[in-house]
Amino acid sequence: LVVIQVAARPKRHKSAFDRSSGATSLILCTLLVIGSLAPSSVSGVISPAIRGVILVAVAIGIVLLRHLHFLRLSWNLAFYAMVVLPLFATVFAPSGRLAWQQGLTILVLALCLMCRPGTSEGELNPRALYATVTLISFIEVALGVGVLVSNSGVTSLLERWYADFLPALLPNMIDTHQPVGTFATHSIAAFYFMALCVFNLQLFRKRGTIVNLVLALGLVAILANLSRSLSSLIFLVVLVAWCISPKRFPRSSRAYPVVLACASLLLSVVLIRWAGSLQHIFAGRSLSIGDRYSSTSGNLESSLNRVIHNPIAPLGLRTDKSLFVGDSGFVVLSLRGGIAFALVVYYQMSRFLRFWLGTRLWVGPFLVVLLFEIGIPNLVQPRLLAMLIPMAFVYRSLSPADPERSTDRKIL
Repeated sequence: LVVIQVAARPKRHKSAFDRSSGATSLILCTLLVIGSLAPSSVSGVISPAIRGVILVAVAIGIVLLRHLHFLRLSWNLAFYAMVVLPLFATVFAPSGRLAWQQGLTILVLALCLMCRPGTSEGELNPRALYATVTLISFIEVALGVGVLVSNSGVTSLLERWYADFLPALLPNMIDTHQPVGTFATHSIAAFYFMALCVFNLQLFRKRGTIVNLVLALGLVAILANLSRSLSSLIFLVVLVAWCISPKRFPRSSRAYPVVLACASLLLSVVLIRWAGSLQHIFAGRSLSIGDRYSSTSGNLESSLNRVIHNPIAPLGLRTDKSLFVGDSGFVVLSLRGGIAFALVVYYQMSRFLRFWLGTRLWVGPFLVVLLFEIGIPNLVQPRLLAMLIPMAFVYRSLSPADPERSTDRKIL
């Protein structure tokens, strides 16, 4: 009878929800790969067109995602402020070439920060996302090791396809053995390496996969070799604090003394490397904080003066050859839409993190974002925009349910 019952059981067909979940996983994995591994140059020549293609892909992916919903735009004045303020400023800005890519970047940023999860944990199968995170981590660790050992194949690959921002930036990183991977500069690479390390540690904790533990240790080693970057040092300290948090490994656990000892050793190494790098980071030349914000010879001197003297008359979406638009998120956003625009963007980022991470956990990551914006305008980088929503999904699937984290459309 059992055999007859099993044989007579009708074949299960995939429901519409199953198909939509599979499509969502495919889109999220694609965005992760685009954000981390998409090239930024062709034969060593930086290509702005690739950035445009990434932004369009992100916009299409967000629109196609079925497991998202948008905060009500009918009453959300912040969304309209993010879009309208730069456009309004462009009309009254001095004549200059129209920076269409900046306008597309701001639109995609506004769309990303309006996204809220439309599905509860457990409804979306995250195995494909986990496999994608593991694959990306392996590639970044392999590229980092190749740079550290001066492998000609790896260095040639990076210089040919992953030059970005400035032509001499990535070759300089490679010559000084800075394992920046596909992210061109140590400041940006440190952020993504820390995020990947956290995801791999969570995967090891949740699934017990040794591969993810090995990759996490490899990412920590790469971060430790980015000693010339204040970002890498800050993220290493944050990573140590995250590891020894009682919420991750309870003090009653047998593994807690081992984790605490390893974290203390890692923190000691970080402090030793930090002590030798402070002078370079704060007062040295070549991409240091002193080099950015110096009142006499800093890269941002003219841009800061423009923001201070014209707080409500920004540059908009036009270019000005006399201004350096980069090296500071606060300055870039203020130049594009004014100080009010920058405040709205950071406010929306805080709401985004509060919704996805919960009311208890959003403050720390938000402070990290603000510290990061001091040196790099990361929020307007196409790579972050491509990875922002997928990373949020990965975090939600790996973190325990927060009773104060909701998917109610009326929240916030």
